[in-house]
Amino acid sequence: MNEYNVLQDIVIIKELLGFTKEGLANALEISRITLNNWMTGKNNISEQNMSASYSFAFKSGIRLSKIKEQLYKEDASEKSHILLFHGAKSKLEGELSINKSRKNNDFGQGFYCGESLEQSAMFVSTFPESSLYMLDFDKKGLKERRFGVNRDWMLTIAYFRNRLGEFRILRLLKV
Repeated sequence: MNEYNVLQDIVIIKELLGFTKEGLANALEISRITLNNWMTGKNNISEQNMSASYSFAFKSGIRLSKIKEQLYKEDASEKSHILLFHGAKSKLEGELSINKSRKNNDFGQGFYCGESLEQSAMFVSTFPESSLYMLDFDKKGLKERRFGVNRDWMLTIAYFRNRLGEFRILRLLKV
């Protein structure tokens, strides 16, 4: 899994707003040397400066998550892949594994993913140690079941939560 690349985001902010390095440094209220040290990898950006940079971008009308999501999706579709996003309340350690997940999700053991980075972020945005993950799947051989928020969706959730007793959801869904 790739870490979120703050320096890449700062370059995007700089380019979208048409700033020079000096102009961006002034806008972020830091020295040009500090900005240059971040961009060359001499110094790491502090959490406070990272937060200030993202706040500045947001106040300037730049929705980095939307921009990056679109770029990633375009790249994936060129390779016949699909991107799914997962929001976690904390950082996931090690390789992703179905065996490390909760057993009592709506569809049994696993973790939720969606096609929207924004939606995944929304679910975990209030947790101080939250993380977002992007999963890249090759579409070849991938089986999927898509639902809208409709009767089939509600019945499937009720079934997996053991709320339907002996009723057979599979017959209803014609699976």
